[in-house]
Order: sequence, then structure tokens, then C-alpha cells
Amino acid sequence: MYRSIGLWDIIKAMDKETRTHHRRIEEIKRQLQAYIDLGITHFLLWFMDAPDTDGMRLFSEQVAPAFKVS
Repeated sequence: MYRSIGLWDIIKAMDKETRTHHRRIEEIKRQLQAYIDLGITHFLLWFMDAPDTDGMRLFSEQVAPAFKVS
């Protein structure tokens, strides 16, 4: 099942001082897990700060590891 979601809508709401705030990161993880629980298996991520890589780096370092398949 495929569905495009705007994770950047969540991330862009965080200013530079609060981007790494644990509560916000956990909120993003919960929202992703809700989609996974519905059977979503693929995500198309669009980082609105491109070509800057801050959003992608933040996601890859603090969100994606929670969903690694072993």
C-alpha cells in the first residue's frame, strides 16, 4: 500500500532551537507508526528545506533508526 504523507509539515513547525526536542521526535515516530499499523509499507519523504539537508539529516538520525528492520 502506498501513501504520500507530509512529514515535513511536522518538522518545519519546529524552529532550530526545538528541532531535536525529544517530545517532537517521539510525536513523529508515533505518527509514522500509526501509518505502519494501517499496513503502509512505503513512504515518500519530501524535505521542504532542500537543497539544505537539515531536515533529512534530522530525520535520518533521530526518526528512521526507530524503524530499522533487522
